[in-house]
Amino acid sequence: MAEERLIDDDKDRKYRIRKNENGEEELVIIDDVEEEEFPLYDVVTDGDDGLTEEQIAEKREERRQNMQRKAEELKVTAVEKMAQGDFESAQYALSQASELTEYDGELYYLQLKACSRNMTDFLNLEKCVEASDGVREYAGEEQKKELNSLSQPLKERIATFEQKCKTLSDKNEAGKAERRATFAHNKKRALIAFAGTAVPFAVLAVLAIIFASMIYADKDGLFIILTIAFAACAAVGLFATLFTFTRFSDANRNVKLNERDSSTAVGRELISCIEELENLKKIYSSFSNDIS
Repeated sequence: MAEERLIDDDKDRKYRIRKNENGEEELVIIDDVEEEEFPLYDVVTDGDDGLTEEQIAEKREERRQNMQRKAEELKVTAVEKMAQGDFESAQYALSQASELTEYDGELYYLQLKACSRNMTDFLNLEKCVEASDGVREYAGEEQKKELNSLSQPLKERIATFEQKCKTLSDKNEAGKAERRATFAHNKKRALIAFAGTAVPFAVLAVLAIIFASMIYADKDGLFIILTIAFAACAAVGLFATLFTFTRFSDANRNVKLNERDSSTAVGRELISCIEELENLKKIYSSFSNDIS
């Protein structure tokens, strides 16, 4: 049958199981030597059976070199794409290269250049920061010097955000100061009102308990009447105390919230500004110590 002949014809071919771009395992037929030159991921080959440890180590080293060679080709492609102004394609090529190599200073250096469009655009700030971490640890001095020579737009952006953060901070503190006196006054009034209800409630409750404990010693029933009267007054006092406590709690919360930057729109804008400024400085410091 055709199927049987196909299997019979292919029985002497070599096969490899590898993961495709979708992360799925697929069976690949190795037809020639050229196929061997491509990098392999999580490779399992029947040909490894019966090999010595030394031979297996040699094959692994060969695969590692293939992967490194492919990574170098991808980095060259990324450089060419950046020269053409195609930074998206450059980022894609470098993303592929990052799967083939690690602790590669040149890769991080190129990633930072690609993500920032040659240090002119930092809108993709998160990726720039990630690349700068690698630059700090692994990039060479010449690569850092080149980044520093291109960093004028970054320094200007840092200066802009420093001024923006200062303006927002002044505005935020002025708003806090303006509200602080009002909230402190409201808290004081609420505390006085709470004390004015809590103290009478406590006194009435204590009296109700005292007379209730003496009910059986009173033959005229006076203590029963006093117990009921004080208990009723204490109940009213309880509701009043709960009401004033709620007002005091709200006033106290306002005092605390006023000191939190995240509680106002200006404060939240300041937090965001500070975070971006810190990230910009982190990028700059990854290749230069000249940061103030």
